[in-house]
Amino acid sequence: MKSILKKKRLLVSIIILIIVITLVACGFIFLKDKIGKKSSGKLPKNQLSEKEVNKISAYKAVKYASYLSSREKGIESFTPDELSEMIFWYGKSEDNDFKLKGTTKDDEEIYTINESLVTDAINLFFGPDASYDLSKLVGTNSMLNENSKILETEGIYGNNDNRQDELALFCGYTYSKYDLDNKTFELIATPGCGGLYDDMDSPEIHSKVINFDKAVKNGDELTVTLNAIYLDCKYNDDNYNYKCKIYKDNKKDNLIKKVNLKPTEGINIKKYLKKSSLITIKFKLNSETNEYYFVSSTIK
Repeated sequence: MKSILKKKRLLVSIIILIIVITLVACGFIFLKDKIGKKSSGKLPKNQLSEKEVNKISAYKAVKYASYLSSREKGIESFTPDELSEMIFWYGKSEDNDFKLKGTTKDDEEIYTINESLVTDAINLFFGPDASYDLSKLVGTNSMLNENSKILETEGIYGNNDNRQDELALFCGYTYSKYDLDNKTFELIATPGCGGLYDDMDSPEIHSKVINFDKAVKNGDELTVTLNAIYLDCKYNDDNYNYKCKIYKDNKKDNLIKKVNLKPTEGINIKKYLKKSSLITIKFKLNSETNEYYFVSSTIK
């Protein structure tokens, strides 16, 4: 009898031991898998990486304006100057879309473009139902697409003999006229490069520092969240050292910290994430083009 009980106890002990070993092994495998996924940088299926988000035309077009203030009313949230800046720089225009018409009395080249180039860009960025009073763009300035190869002419930079073969790209233009009947715009080429949004207050110090948080898909919606801090930096001495104030908001009402920086130093936003602004940008998928378009953005 004792022998039987002993055998039963031994059997129970073995079974318990096997269960414990199995649980430990399963726990180890689960933990290893979890750590492996974390270290491999794989995102959940409903999230996009920063690299993937940066390929979205609408995101590239609106992100700089979204850093400045909340944009809760779609296309109407942006000024004509802001829209003008977006349309060709981030749109899909090509050099052959610009037709040379002539020159002004100051020998500046005049180009014409079809209205559809503007409306196509608007629909790409703001959705198939977006509309805008295109006459508001007259008088605004913008830049050509970053891949443009349109060359400046002697009318802009003077004698061709002096320039020889050293032709430079012209990257700017002004909307000078909107012809509603012929559905065309006239653009006057302007010299010099520059953008509406200048990230630099100096050669080294940015006026704002952005941290990509995450991009989450939910059905046909995409929500991108970013952290932002805003800087007010001034030269401290002749060696280009800086005195900087770090703010939570672009209006610079909520001071986070004052810091001194050398020219080669930058601001690590991750030190200030808890006190930074949270920018939330919402997009929706256009099922016909399979491209996301802008819906709204907020800063809190």
